[in-house]
Amino acid sequence: MNKKFIGNTAWLVGGKIFEMLVGLAVSMLTARYLGPANYGLINYVSAFTTFFVCICTLGLLNTMVNELITHPDRQGEILGTSIVLRLITSALSVAAIVLLVWVMNLGDTERLIVAVLYSLNLVFQSFDVISYYFQSKLQSWKTSLVTMSAFLAMSAYKVYLLVTQKSIEWFAFSVTLDYILISVLLLIVYKKSGGQKLKCDLKLGRDLVKRSWHFILSGLMVAIYGQSDKIMLSHMIDDTATGLYTTAATISNIWVFVLAAIVDSARPLLFAQYDTDKAAYKKNTERLYCAIIYISAAVALVFTFCPKFIINILYGEQYLDAAAPLRVLGWSVIFSYVGVVSNIYLIVEKKEKYIKYMALIGAVCNIVLNYFLIGVWGPAGAALATVITQFVVNFVLMFLFKPMRENAAMIVKGFNPVNLFGVFGMLRHKKAVAAAGAEFKKETEKSAETKISEKINTENNSEEKGKEK
Repeated sequence: MNKKFIGNTAWLVGGKIFEMLVGLAVSMLTARYLGPANYGLINYVSAFTTFFVCICTLGLLNTMVNELITHPDRQGEILGTSIVLRLITSALSVAAIVLLVWVMNLGDTERLIVAVLYSLNLVFQSFDVISYYFQSKLQSWKTSLVTMSAFLAMSAYKVYLLVTQKSIEWFAFSVTLDYILISVLLLIVYKKSGGQKLKCDLKLGRDLVKRSWHFILSGLMVAIYGQSDKIMLSHMIDDTATGLYTTAATISNIWVFVLAAIVDSARPLLFAQYDTDKAAYKKNTERLYCAIIYISAAVALVFTFCPKFIINILYGEQYLDAAAPLRVLGWSVIFSYVGVVSNIYLIVEKKEKYIKYMALIGAVCNIVLNYFLIGVWGPAGAALATVITQFVVNFVLMFLFKPMRENAAMIVKGFNPVNLFGVFGMLRHKKAVAAAGAEFKKETEKSAETKISEKINTENNSEEKGKEK
């Protein structure tokens, strides 16, 4: 099982890295060809689409895999019902996006056509739920092969569009075409793998939505403060401003897989130590915060002092005005990944309910800040709004919410550079993870034995009392 789990994870991670590298290369070529204005228009429509994704997915990611594992005899119904639900919400979302773009941009036919062609990808994303079936069976290599094959084919197609100098409408529809290809391949692989016949059960559908609604709410709030800057830039300035801001945002996040790897390496140790060695758990959490803060700060300094050099190499001279927002956005990564580590604390402390409140505050904060700062500094103002929002949500709120002040104290201690000396030793010390895991298992088994003993004693006492009566 361990080998199967590791292999499954390797395919998932490897597939994402492959897609990221190829996607980055094609994205840079596309951005150079389209120019800041058309690139901004594509990302303006993309912001609307991303905003509605959380509604279309219905928060099912958090329940689907568990349902498929616990009810293997109903996998066809679970998948079929989820697909139908997503097809309905996706069709409604496409209609809503087109209506919003039409109302907000009266008379702009090109923008409306781009919105229709681009947003249709939501409908075909509905079939992504089939990938959860393969995840539940630890066969993610199949979906990784599907997505990588489709991704390569569509990357080649986009290069063809560049060579033949097609219009922006072709590039908008290429995203939808990508999901059409993935949907067809997923259905073929599912059938070849002996998957059950897909069915729809409305009662099951109501149950799935009922259990997932709060994930929809938190996802919606995150989408608002993650995409509102692009939409507001287009309306308050123009599409060129959106293109420049998107370029800066892409570059500032180009390296964050490094932080993701550090967090993923530390997470098992922290989960295990929480129940076995609270002092070690706190110390290692402080070290993890320290690593995130200082590594991010080092990269942010590079973006601060060499933005034009980096932009010129990746996107060309026409995007050099993205230097100002890049100088600012580089610092947002610090607080966004402090938030990622904070999620570990919220999970082990069972305080996940605060995530949706934090997301709501972040959405309101970002919209208000964008309204005032974009008018003053343009794309750089939107970047500053993002940094302030991340700072408020992932740092300030930790002090304001009493149940999270313990985490706030660990974040503050993470600013102590002394913690850097222990962080890399923590990440590579596999024996510590194994020992903590073994101790956790031992404690769990002990707890189970205690519960069994208590149950037996209770039953014996009940029998004795029955005899006495």
